[in-house]
Amino acid sequence: MSLPRPWVWVLIGALSLAILFAGLGRIPFIDRDEGEYAAAAQGMIDRSDWVIPHVNGRPYYEKPALFFWLMGLAFKAFGQGETAGRLPSALSGLALVLILYWFGKRRGDERLGLLCALFTLTSFLIVLLARAALLDMPLTLWTTLTLILFYEGYHAPSGRDRWYFRGAWASMGLAFLTKGPVGAAVPLLAVFPLVLADRTLFSTLRRVELHIGLAFFLLAAGPWYALALMREGRAFWEGFFISQNVTRYTEALLGHGAPLWFYLPVLAFMVWPWSFFALPVIWRGLAKSPRPQRLAGGPAALDFFLVCWLGSGFIFFSLSATKQPNYILPAVPPLVILAARWWQDLLAGRADRPVRPRLWLTVTGLAGLVLAGFYAGLGRLLPAAVKQARERINPDSFEYAFPPGPLDIRTETAVVGLLLAAAAAAALAAGLSRRHRATLTALTAAGVFFIGGTWHLTFPKTLDYLQTPARKLALGVRQIMRPGDSLAAFGLYKPTLWFYTGHYIKRIRSDEVERLERSLAAKGHVYLLSRLSLLPVLAENKNFRLLQVRGGYVLGDNKARPPDPASGSR
Repeated sequence: MSLPRPWVWVLIGALSLAILFAGLGRIPFIDRDEGEYAAAAQGMIDRSDWVIPHVNGRPYYEKPALFFWLMGLAFKAFGQGETAGRLPSALSGLALVLILYWFGKRRGDERLGLLCALFTLTSFLIVLLARAALLDMPLTLWTTLTLILFYEGYHAPSGRDRWYFRGAWASMGLAFLTKGPVGAAVPLLAVFPLVLADRTLFSTLRRVELHIGLAFFLLAAGPWYALALMREGRAFWEGFFISQNVTRYTEALLGHGAPLWFYLPVLAFMVWPWSFFALPVIWRGLAKSPRPQRLAGGPAALDFFLVCWLGSGFIFFSLSATKQPNYILPAVPPLVILAARWWQDLLAGRADRPVRPRLWLTVTGLAGLVLAGFYAGLGRLLPAAVKQARERINPDSFEYAFPPGPLDIRTETAVVGLLLAAAAAAALAAGLSRRHRATLTALTAAGVFFIGGTWHLTFPKTLDYLQTPARKLALGVRQIMRPGDSLAAFGLYKPTLWFYTGHYIKRIRSDEVERLERSLAAKGHVYLLSRLSLLPVLAENKNFRLLQVRGGYVLGDNKARPPDPASGSR
């Protein structure tokens, strides 16, 4: 794996463009978070208010402003579409790849840097969130940069550590400005066990220059929080700090509760094929990194630092009452580096015992076959899941409306499953015969198949079933609405509609039939978005007129004036 320096950048650049950026806007924004964030950035532009984002006419206190600033700037530069909305996350993913390459090369060699970059670009969870208009990838970028800069300062000679630490403070401030207290909790919780075990707590506190460091932190995060508190006062304090941080950590919100072990399968299968290779290095970092070796720097210090980073993040997110797979992302970079450390030793012929490489390669190959079997069978499981969901959904909280027909992605999931199985089997065979470079090639191909097959095969067809009809309906409404017209949604809570229509949407719950009647009886012209399943209820209202049906969604109005020809029924 010794490549001339220019080819290193060509390789990383080509893979990044193909994996992170190709087809970035191919699928619509997904409910609910992508829709809310896109609407928040759109609201900043429309209101010329870059302090407090507004969503559907109301102040949006759930997240800080940095991500919405980035998305808003992308919208202004490239237009208000999916590619621009996802660009901040994709660029954050690219920056993460480059940072891990730099760190791996600095703390190992060119090979370790390349492995870190390669594993980052072929880890499903990382790429999935780098291609989504969500806060998790920018947050992970800043927390990763914070901890890498801290580590460099921690092991730098006195006098050369100052700007590493100051950079870490500023990066932590940007993480705080991206997602709030979690941006500080992740790096601080990772550093604490490290300095405690090394017995360097007080010396480190002196070296990080708390007074200057806090100034850098506040310079990055403080101005916006101060403006938000001055403008919104108690509403912002309770809406953001209490509801979205304290309550979200202590209570399961929006049905997103899960057991303590939830993130074990998430890391095992959503960071496959690299996750299992980190396990022996974790053990080595805990059992074979004595304090004198750690204080001297080198491999022992790096292994222990990565274990502290991964372990503290895993425990912190596992203890949270509200859990989603994307929340664990800030703990994935150390897992990737640990896996790269294992492969670095294997390719250099430094494996401890011959049986150990064979064991972990076998475990990874078998896990890949299990994942391939699950993926291949997913196309047959989903129709049954859709049928059950159709009967049980609460129309006022479930964001999607199912069309009459089934979701058929059997061909797509079978193709991806077969590709995964072939790559996993090839890796298993090569690993057992000790052809390690062939194993690495097969596992890299498996990661590409997993990511590419999901994004370019299964996601488009799934979203064409669930989301594209609503997008087209909303964009059509945006074109035909005239000044004075109003828009309402009956039994349909769907944040992406706020963005795609570009209008305030009055929400009417499915049990508020009298309120629906009053809205449709209004003198002004009212457009109404709803579900196909609620069409019988709508048809009973004498003022309702059906204009268009798309998938599981319907558009109607209140007959206040003839419909525009562009809204012809389909």
